[in-house]
Amino acid sequence: NNRNQKMHSNNTSGFMGVDYHKISKKWRAKYKLNRKTKHIGLFKSPEEAGRAYDKEMLNLDPIHASLNFNYPQELKDLYILNNQLKINLNKIQQKINHFNKFFF
Repeated sequence: NNRNQKMHSNNTSGFMGVDYHKISKKWRAKYKLNRKTKHIGLFKSPEEAGRAYDKEMLNLDPIHASLNFNYPQELKDLYILNNQLKINLNKIQQKINHFNKFFF
C-alpha cells in the first residue's frame, strides 16, 4: 500500500507526500488512496507540509505509516488507540441503527 512506501528518488522537497505547487507558490501535501490523489493542503514550507502529511498518515493507518519525522512511540500508540476507538464506535453505531429500525 502507498502509506508505507519510502520516498521516491526524484523527490525535490525532501519529504514524502510533499511537492511544490507552482500556481500557488506553496508546498502541497498529498497522498494516494485507492488510486486517487487526496490533497491535504497547501503550506508555506516543506516542513509544514511534511508534518501535515505525517498527521494524515497517522490518522489513516498508524501501524504501517511511513513518516517524515520521528515522533515518540507514545504518540503513535495514541493514534493506534484512537483508530481502534473509531472502529469500535462505528460498530456500536451500526448496532444502534439496526435496533432503531425495529423500535422507532
